[in-house]
Amino acid sequence: MAFSEVAGPECGKRIGAASWPKGTLSAAGNIAPEWRIVFCIMLRTRSRGNCVATYLELKEQAEKLLAEAERMREQEIADAIADIKRKIELYGLTAADLGFARSGPVGNSRPKSARPPAAVKYRGPNGETWSGGRGRKPQWVTQALQEGRSLEEFAVKNGR
Repeated sequence: MAFSEVAGPECGKRIGAASWPKGTLSAAGNIAPEWRIVFCIMLRTRSRGNCVATYLELKEQAEKLLAEAERMREQEIADAIADIKRKIELYGLTAADLGFARSGPVGNSRPKSARPPAAVKYRGPNGETWSGGRGRKPQWVTQALQEGRSLEEFAVKNGR
């Protein structure tokens, strides 16, 4: 693409190729691809009446372009969601059909323990139970031991 095709009548004056940065033009006089965006931004800047844009002008244009890109992204997302909802309704799809359904009851997401509850080995004076497993002893066991009683007094016969 030649400069005259890009610049057109928007540019106040045509800059000679000799004053352009090295690598801007190819041997055939076409604008190198990496310089096209620079010229597009420069050509959109008309506040000074020529093709030279200041840093602040370029920054302002870049911010506007980013804001426009974000608006377009949000619109495309909204369109995609609407299309998906329409197809879900059209085909009567469910979350399970799409692989989103959870297996098991809704609520606690932690998997249940595969182990059955431990058998009761000790029963307290008020009906409390303890399996005698590892870890802290229940308060009623600790209190009974401090009173001088033994665990054998609380042992359950035949798991009842």
